[in-house]
Amino acid sequence: MTNLIQFGKSHKNQSIEDVAESDPSYCIWLRKQPWLSNHIEIKNFLDKKFQNDNEFYMRWGKYKNKNLKYISSTDPKYIEYLKENKFVRDSCPDILEAISVLEKTDF
Repeated sequence: MTNLIQFGKSHKNQSIEDVAESDPSYCIWLRKQPWLSNHIEIKNFLDKKFQNDNEFYMRWGKYKNKNLKYISSTDPKYIEYLKENKFVRDSCPDILEAISVLEKTDF
């Protein structure tokens, strides 16, 4: 069953299934919006697809739309790069927090 997104600008008239594949970080954000309860089919799909709230998906760079667990398993040096990068340290505390959680659970 295809559920079309009928709101917003960036993914309007796209199926939630396609958006989940192409832009998971948007879907994780969307899943947390209180007004999504007005769109129960989309909410149910996102709840099932993104059960693990601890996953962090990159929203930019060479690993855009990949989660940190995938990145750490394929390119651990990139995780170190993120931790040492001034821009990330100054502007992206959510990435550093997610890396810290990942290191405590998986490393």
